[in-house]
Amino acid sequence: KKYFMLKHGVLWYCASSEDQTNRKSISLVGADPIVKSKTFQKCFEINTPIRVYVLVAGTMDEMHSWIKILNAQRKYANQNDHIQLAEFFASDYESSRTNK
Repeated sequence: KKYFMLKHGVLWYCASSEDQTNRKSISLVGADPIVKSKTFQKCFEINTPIRVYVLVAGTMDEMHSWIKILNAQRKYANQNDHIQLAEFFASDYESSRTNK
């Protein structure tokens, strides 16, 4: 069992809420839509560009809640990633124009 926290398009996990020493993360940027596992009950899959995570919920309702929330955060994370990239290119362009 792991303890999970969701913040700004990143799903953090660790041993427990009291022991967060070895915290790891799953970025939702670039992830496919989160879906129910076709193989396991009460499970859902997070397919990132790096790997596929299969997580199990306590109940089917809990699983559906996680899928809904994670997909909303995935959308937010991807939009935010595009905005940051656009800001970088705009800043780089302005910098190159003023340094001529």
